[in-house]
Amino acid sequence: NVLDIDLKIYNRWGNLVFETNDKDINWDGKNKFSKGDCPDGVYYYTCIVNFIRLNGTESKQLHGYVHLIRGK
Repeated sequence: NVLDIDLKIYNRWGNLVFETNDKDINWDGKNKFSKGDCPDGVYYYTCIVNFIRLNGTESKQLHGYVHLIRGK
């Protein structure tokens, strides 16, 4: 019952590398600006999720880490 999201992913220097409002996310590990592959490493994300509830919408803020590991 997710209405929409606001997801942002940052590299270890705090630079934005990806953002989306698509609830399927579908990040392919590429930098949204350079279109090149992001290197292996740890990325920080922030996300606001808006849920549909019987009495309206409810927002929840999430944050954490994503480990990007590429096969050799």
